[in-house]
Amino acid sequence: QSCGRSMFSIRQLYILVALGYTALLFIAMLMLRAFWFYPQEVEQALYIQQNEVHSFLVALELRDQQLSSLSDDYAIWNQSVDFTDTSDPEYLSDNFEPETFDTQSLAAAAILDRFGKPLYYAGFAAEALIPEPDYLADWLTSDSVNFMPDNQISSIELINQLPHLVSSSAIRLSDESTDIHGWMILIRRIDAEFIRILADVSRLQITLTEPPYAAAFSNLRMPIKDVQAARSGCITNNAGAASLCVTIQHGNGAGPSLINTPVLLAFLLISIIPAIIFIMLLKVIIDPIEYALKFLNQNNSSGQVRPLIFSKSPHVKELVELKKAFNQLVMTSKRQQIKLERISNTDRLTDISNRRAFDEALDKSWRRIQRHPQSIALILVDIDYFKNFNDHYGHQAGDSALQQVAKALAGCTRRTDEIAARFGGEEFALIMEAEDATALNRIRQRMDEAIHSLHIRHDYSPASKELTVSYGIAWIRDSGPWLEEYEMKVWLRAADAALYEAKAAGRNCNMLQILSRDVPLTESPVLQQLPG
Repeated sequence: QSCGRSMFSIRQLYILVALGYTALLFIAMLMLRAFWFYPQEVEQALYIQQNEVHSFLVALELRDQQLSSLSDDYAIWNQSVDFTDTSDPEYLSDNFEPETFDTQSLAAAAILDRFGKPLYYAGFAAEALIPEPDYLADWLTSDSVNFMPDNQISSIELINQLPHLVSSSAIRLSDESTDIHGWMILIRRIDAEFIRILADVSRLQITLTEPPYAAAFSNLRMPIKDVQAARSGCITNNAGAASLCVTIQHGNGAGPSLINTPVLLAFLLISIIPAIIFIMLLKVIIDPIEYALKFLNQNNSSGQVRPLIFSKSPHVKELVELKKAFNQLVMTSKRQQIKLERISNTDRLTDISNRRAFDEALDKSWRRIQRHPQSIALILVDIDYFKNFNDHYGHQAGDSALQQVAKALAGCTRRTDEIAARFGGEEFALIMEAEDATALNRIRQRMDEAIHSLHIRHDYSPASKELTVSYGIAWIRDSGPWLEEYEMKVWLRAADAALYEAKAAGRNCNMLQILSRDVPLTESPVLQQLPG
C-alpha cells in the first residue's frame, strides 16, 4: 500500500515548502507594505509637501505684513492727514520720491481722500516715477472701493494684468483718533524676482505663472489631497478670484511607489535562499528597522527630535542612507527652529530682543532670584518727547533714533544673563545685575553716557536740544525666598512707578525704587543723582 502513495523527496519537499514560503512571504510582504508602510509613506510625503506649500504661504504672508506695516506707518501720521486737507506738494516730494519707491520695492502708490477720490497716484518703473498712469487710474476707478477699510486691509490683485501685492490703511492722526481722513494704498509688483525671494526664504523651487489664469484652479490655501512632483495652484484675492498662480517643485518628487526596485530585489533574494534571507531580515534589516521605529516613536512621545544612532552599525545601504537623510533632516529642523526662535524673539526694527523675549527673561530672572540671593535691577526706559520727534523729523528719522537708542542700551549689558529689549513703542526694558549701590551707579552712568554720546538732535524737546531718555529703576537688594510672597508684576510695577516719577520730575532723569526684605515696595521713589 505504501508503494501506491505519493512520495516526496527532501529536495522536493524543500522546494515546495520554499516556494510556498516564498509565495506567502511575498504576499505578506506586499500586504504589509500596501496596508502599513506604503500608506504611512504616502501620508508622510503628503505631510512634507503640505509643509512646503505652507512655507511658501508663510513667506508670502511675511512680505504682506511688511507692506502692511509700511502702509500703516504712512497712514497713521499727522503729515498724511494734513496732506488730505491741503494736498501740499512738499509732502509728496519728501515722502514719495523715486528713491522711496526703489528702497521700499514699491510699484505704485495712491492716496485717497475721505470720499475715495484719488488725491495722488503714481507708478514706478525703470527707476522713474510715472505720474497718474492709465492702468492705475483704471484700477482705482474699478476696485479702489474694496480698499477703503476702517483700519487696514491687504490682498493680491491683478493690476494691468499682472499680480500685485496691495495694502491699504486708513489715514488717521497719530494720537489714535478714530476719524478717517482718507486711505493710503501701497502696491508691490509680484514678478520673478519677488518669487525668487520667496523661494529663497521657503527653500523651494517656485515658478511664477503668467496671467491670464483659468477659471478652474487649485487653491493653495486649501489642504492638498494628493502627492505631486510639481504642484500648480493659485492664491485668491478678497473677492475669491485667482490673482497669483505658481508652480512648486516638491523636494520629495512624486512620492513613494507600492512596488519599487528594493522590494523586487528583496523578493528575489528571499526566493533563492529563504533560510538565509530570514536570518538576514532578522539580524540585518528587521532589528534596525524595529529599533529605528522605536526610536522614532520615542521621539514622537517625548516631543523631541534627536539624531538616529544605531547601537550596531547597520550593513544595509538603505538603512545607512535613511539614517543620514533623517539626521540631516533633524539638523535642518534644529537650524530652522533656532532661526525661527531668534526671529520670534527679536524686534524687527531695532534688532534687539522684543517684548516676548523680555517677558521670558523676566520670568526666568524672577524664579532664579527667589532661589538664590542676588541684587538685580529692572530698568524701564522711555525716550523723552518722542512723539514730537516723530511728528517733526518724520518716521524714518524716528525709526533711526529707535535703532540707535536700542544699540546704545544693548551695549550697556555685560553678562550673558542680562538683557536689553524693546518694551513697546519708544520704551525699552533692561534686566541687569547690580550687587551694590556703587555698581548700580556705574550702570546708570553707562546708560547716560551711551545716550548722550549719540548726539541726536531734538529741537522740539523741552528737556534738551538733544534726544534724552527718562528711566525708572526697581532694584531688588538681597533677593531670596521672601520674594515668594509677591508676584512678578510687583517688580515691574515698581519700575513703572519710578519711570512715571522720573517723567513727572521733568524728564531727562531717573528714579529709583528699592525692594528689600524689610521694605519690599517703596511707595515714594527716591531720585538718585550721579556724583558730580
